[in-house]
Amino acid sequence: MKIDPSLQAAGHRCGVDIEILYKKYAEGGATEQRTSNATAAVAPDETTRTNALDRIRICHVCHGYGPMKETYNHQAKEANCNACEGEGVVEIRGR
Repeated sequence: MKIDPSLQAAGHRCGVDIEILYKKYAEGGATEQRTSNATAAVAPDETTRTNALDRIRICHVCHGYGPMKETYNHQAKEANCNACEGEGVVEIRGR
């Protein structure tokens, strides 16, 4: 399969290997690539990092925004969310 040189150059500028992408998404190549890299991609420390991130959730009150707009005496003011203290995420404790 011949790859367009302008596409190859654009991929090189972006740090993307176009030939690998063509092989990966060729007919039947995508499933082979996924199954072969599924076990190799996750290192032992990666699982511990994911488990640590499992305790963090987007705030259910401000939906991850952090500061919220409140109306007080016909004035709009911005204050931090009480549930996440303006962070946008909450940590689930007790698990």
